[in-house]
Amino acid sequence: MERDKLYDAAIKSHDVLFRASTVFPFILFPDSIVLDREKLIIIHRPFFRMAKITAIRIKDILNAEVDVGPFFGQLRIVTRYYSGDNAQFAGADAGSRDRKPPSIKYLWRGDALKVHSLLQGYIIATQKEIDCTSIPKDELIMLLNDLGQSVAQAT
Repeated sequence: MERDKLYDAAIKSHDVLFRASTVFPFILFPDSIVLDREKLIIIHRPFFRMAKITAIRIKDILNAEVDVGPFFGQLRIVTRYYSGDNAQFAGADAGSRDRKPPSIKYLWRGDALKVHSLLQGYIIATQKEIDCTSIPKDELIMLLNDLGQSVAQAT
């Protein structure tokens, strides 16, 4: 029984709901963001064949903030572990207090707004304790996007 649950979770975690990369000329080695049913992954690439990968469980995301301009957007994630206030690492030792909340800059404006809507929808669904595991992928994307729609998309 537990093995079946683990197989099911592993299979559904491969359902990518959203994927985007940063715009090349502004970021020499483009960063990526991937949202699946279980987690949000932000991949920062400081150099060729190097990466800092941050994976955040959907249940641990408290808020998603988006800044948009005419062409680009930036997404910041506030979690149980990374606080937006003073960029402190919540619940850790003093040596890690200068860690900032995960963010990704220079996404295309539409990509930043879409991932923000999906995350906001997921946050609302999680807070209402709605189980999204049995909803088909395409329907889940549509429902989360609709639930998390923000005023920023109208501007």
